[in-house]
Amino acid sequence: MASALMRKSYRELTRHRIRSVLTIITIAAAVTGLWLFAIPLGLDNAMARRAAADQLHDIRMSPNNLLYVGDPAERPSADQMISAEELDDLRALPNVAAVEARPIMWTQLRRGGDVHDIWLVGVEDFAEQHVNIVSVEEGEAPTAPLGGLEALLDPASALTGGATAIPGEQIGIKAGDGEFYPFVVSGLGATIRWSAVAADVGPIVYVPAETVRLFTASEGFNTLELKLVDNAPDAAKATLAEVRSYLERVAPEMTYHDVPDVRAPGSWHGKDQVFRMLPLLYVISFMAVASALILVSTTMNTIVSQQTAQIGVMKAVGGSRRAIVACYLRSVLLLGGIGTVIGTVAGVIMSSAFGRFVQEDLGGIRAMWSTNPWFVIVGIAAGLGSSVLASLPALRRATRVTVREALGSHGVADGREAGLLERATRRATFLSSPTQLGLRNTARRRSRSLATSAQVALGVGTVLAFSVFSLTALAATQITLQNESGDLRVYHTPGLFDDDEARLLASRIDVDAVQPVLYSKAEFGGDERPAWGLPADPIYDYDLSAGRWFTDEDVTGVARVAVIGRPLAAMTHTEVGDHIDLGTKSGVETVEVIGIDENLVHDGKFIWLPLETAKILENQPFPNVYWVETTSPEPEVVDRVAEDIRSVFAAAGNSVTVDVHYRDMAAAAAEDRVVVGVIQMLGLPIVAIGMIGLVSTMTTNVLERTREIGILRALGARARHVRRAFRAEGVALAAAGWLIGIPVGYVLARVIVWFFDRAMHTSFSLVFPPWLPLVALAGVIVVARLTLRPPLRRAVRMRPGDALRYE
Repeated sequence: MASALMRKSYRELTRHRIRSVLTIITIAAAVTGLWLFAIPLGLDNAMARRAAADQLHDIRMSPNNLLYVGDPAERPSADQMISAEELDDLRALPNVAAVEARPIMWTQLRRGGDVHDIWLVGVEDFAEQHVNIVSVEEGEAPTAPLGGLEALLDPASALTGGATAIPGEQIGIKAGDGEFYPFVVSGLGATIRWSAVAADVGPIVYVPAETVRLFTASEGFNTLELKLVDNAPDAAKATLAEVRSYLERVAPEMTYHDVPDVRAPGSWHGKDQVFRMLPLLYVISFMAVASALILVSTTMNTIVSQQTAQIGVMKAVGGSRRAIVACYLRSVLLLGGIGTVIGTVAGVIMSSAFGRFVQEDLGGIRAMWSTNPWFVIVGIAAGLGSSVLASLPALRRATRVTVREALGSHGVADGREAGLLERATRRATFLSSPTQLGLRNTARRRSRSLATSAQVALGVGTVLAFSVFSLTALAATQITLQNESGDLRVYHTPGLFDDDEARLLASRIDVDAVQPVLYSKAEFGGDERPAWGLPADPIYDYDLSAGRWFTDEDVTGVARVAVIGRPLAAMTHTEVGDHIDLGTKSGVETVEVIGIDENLVHDGKFIWLPLETAKILENQPFPNVYWVETTSPEPEVVDRVAEDIRSVFAAAGNSVTVDVHYRDMAAAAAEDRVVVGVIQMLGLPIVAIGMIGLVSTMTTNVLERTREIGILRALGARARHVRRAFRAEGVALAAAGWLIGIPVGYVLARVIVWFFDRAMHTSFSLVFPPWLPLVALAGVIVVARLTLRPPLRRAVRMRPGDALRYE
């Protein structure tokens, strides 16, 4: 008896191969979905290994410094220099493990007819680096200037449309005298700190430090990178204070062109943005597992229903409840085991591919990805466990069937009276007979129909939720960009604008308004924040929810006041009237918060200051950016003005970078569409599981009604009648799933947006357009008709004689 039950377990898989394959695919999809949980941890581990390999800095400072190579005692008192010996003393300070001093330069690269703004990063010795190590990934490190000008390009530069040259190619790089000098690309190189900048801001080119000094006619560095022995927040702040104190003693007049960057332990560029995606990953995983559980449960119930008579026979010949449960449990474990193996392999591949996509395509960093063995164990346990869990109701039902009930059962009939829905379909005389037959079958098997519709509903709900969230995010991005306003943004390359240059800008044809802005940063709330100096009547369209904006008296009186974004206010528990401390280039300054801005510029984590106040705090006499409004927003007018500004400044011997606002908006929209596409692709497994459930149900219906199909064909029903009946049933199940999926999608969208509201300390306005459910309905009907083809083909190809003999 035991061996017979064992054979039955295996035979159950091969007897209905299509159903077995669909169930295996569903379990595999659920296990694959579980691997979405592994992505954040795998990504964090990979980036941590890359940060350790590159010796990512703990503190980064930006001194406006010249290195004095002579005797410190003979150094002029009015300069800002430190000596080589004093730099060595800095390395010897407590808690300082390593120091790297680099010269960097904002300049331009020319390749063919294209010119790109770049950061030129100097490296003292490519063979011996201690902090933010630039690794040569292809080719060779650049040689010193005396051996010919060579450069190493960061591969991430291509992500911002910049340097895409290959080793051996010749490019031109602009020096401080305005001339482009020829360089040979010696290879490709990267480091986690600068590759992130290349992917987010602009191209990065690495050269020997001596090359940068030649191009800037200087002898020093303007970037100081430190690695600490203890990088805990308190220890790092104490070390920063000690380093600044030392630099003030040896070079009292030293200034800084940026606020210090104190990196939190375990952090890396873009980590916050990536981890905001966690709610989406968790929703997808939950939906995938839920869909799989429903399908496995439905499949097992169907198997038990079909084999009620066989269960009675097994009991009649002496089969115990335990033996019967073990028989079906073996079938479940075989299905679950195969699906789990396939899902684990697919999950490893999927999580690795998605993790590398985030690293390289979004972060510009090639990290060392590896699979966590614990997730393999958890995936296997979850795949097998969920399969058994989903089958328990069916197994319990099988053990409770008496011999008399089982032997008197036909296996597929439910024995219930016609329900309200079934009676309604009979009265729908306007429908054709095949359509009525299909709809009655849907109403007759209520539990299975509800389970199938639930699977479709989960898929539809997931797609609707992700679409709503994507539209909400796109709308927020576009509104934010529109509020920033200004048709052009003109940046000095490098440095500040003076009054003559401001008048030159205002004098150009088709320029309607020119407004000075000072872009900078300030430390507040444990991180660097964008700090912009703005006029009392800015082009920027602020949206205050509390307090007020700057007045003319605030600007001219250099008032210590500020307006901050609501997310930043929520994060730091700041209200109007509070006084906050800002870490600026000049040190810590206290300002009063007079307003809360609702806009999401820089995710709402910004600080706006009166223009003249910002100049004082940043020790800058002039603005570094001008917002320009043209007489017409038409692209041809804006482009003409942009080109005119570039030309007139170049003729005067000055270099400017001109950002065109409508292009920035288009680029942001394109980037958001990529993210939206990724989000939608993540939801496809749920849709696939729902459609698999629909196909599984229809295939099971065809198998159960084989004799019924034979009778219909024997009575003269044509293939199109049979096809129409089953198609009506499938489309009805899909439409019911769509109807249930609308509120499911709305609730899911609310949950996802709520998670992001909390993560970003803001409030998004949910965008749920009425056309979206209609598009989803069209998609569901099309996909349902496509997925119904295999079972429909089986149904219409049955010969009456074969169908009547089917058991």
